[in-house]
Amino acid sequence: MESRIVNDFKGWSGDTIFELQNGQIWKQDKYKYKYFYAHRPKATIVKVGSKYVLTVKGKSIRVKKIK
Repeated sequence: MESRIVNDFKGWSGDTIFELQNGQIWKQDKYKYKYFYAHRPKATIVKVGSKYVLTVKGKSIRVKKIK
């Protein structure tokens, strides 16, 4: 699934919430810190086994769907 992150994106910091342009909301599922800035970047979410992985500009983090 592809969409865009709403607003400015600043990476993830442990409990980051990701709001997508398509209305879905995802939350970081595993602690990891990575800072990088992008304005409304493309985001891809794929299911890997029973988990979901969000990828933005080549960087990936495990996420869970909130909405």
